[in-house]
Amino acid sequence: MPAPAGERILFDPGATQATIEGYLPADGRAIYVMNVTAGQFIEVNAAVGATGRGLRFSIVGADGAVVKTMGEAHVRTVVPSTQDYYVELVSDVDATSYVLSVLIPVRIRFAPGATSAQVAGSLLMDGTRHYVIRALAGQRMIVAPYSTQGQVKLVISGADGQVLLSGRVGPPGGVYDGILPVTQDYLISARAEGGDTDYVLNITIPADEAGSDVVIIGTVLDVSPSARIIMLAEPVEGLSVIALTDASKLLSVAGNEITLRDIRPGTKIQALRPRPCPFSGARGCSPWRNWA
Repeated sequence: MPAPAGERILFDPGATQATIEGYLPADGRAIYVMNVTAGQFIEVNAAVGATGRGLRFSIVGADGAVVKTMGEAHVRTVVPSTQDYYVELVSDVDATSYVLSVLIPVRIRFAPGATSAQVAGSLLMDGTRHYVIRALAGQRMIVAPYSTQGQVKLVISGADGQVLLSGRVGPPGGVYDGILPVTQDYLISARAEGGDTDYVLNITIPADEAGSDVVIIGTVLDVSPSARIIMLAEPVEGLSVIALTDASKLLSVAGNEITLRDIRPGTKIQALRPRPCPFSGARGCSPWRNWA
């Protein structure tokens, strides 16, 4: 069966995101094609104006592998093999203008035995480059941006949409140092702030530390109950962000269980980080527990 004809999605040199504007008549469809490497993370979004309704798309490989069935106009996923992938965009109801955005971040991989990696680049003012790294729940990740010209702003989020860091310029304030809440891909976006910039990102995931539990005591700078994240006013034991898992518990000084909504900026907390688990469900291991 011949591959469907489609407009190829092209990225500017060094770019990690492409945007296409188009128009669909009522009950119309458009097909785009992109070549993606096996194991690569992609994010595809289709947006319409206020009058556009019924916009959906599917993604299917040239070999027939279905990456996304026809449905809502948004997906974050990892492709299974290196090949062309076809994005079929459909308007079921009204004629509409649309914007199709395709994000294929650069995947960061550590060399065998290494615990860190470095990426560097140049961006024009307001330009953004995207990276992605796979990490495990409970691992500590440090992302430190440096710029020899201009400033670079970091945004870090999980593939599940949970934002860990948003819009801080560094260093030192823009350094992310926290415990990851979920095993998944994490997106790291570097944006040139206030002018062109040359930057370096140092990404470190320290090796698991064997031994006793680590207890830290610090003061809360901010808290996000919906994202289950506590930011500390000052780093303690190198940590400035605590990301809680669903199994984490919060206790008052009296030993009563409380919620994140009970914590306010300025609250002093005591947090216990158990020794890292070598695998999920390992005996003697447990997620973060925190005491306010």
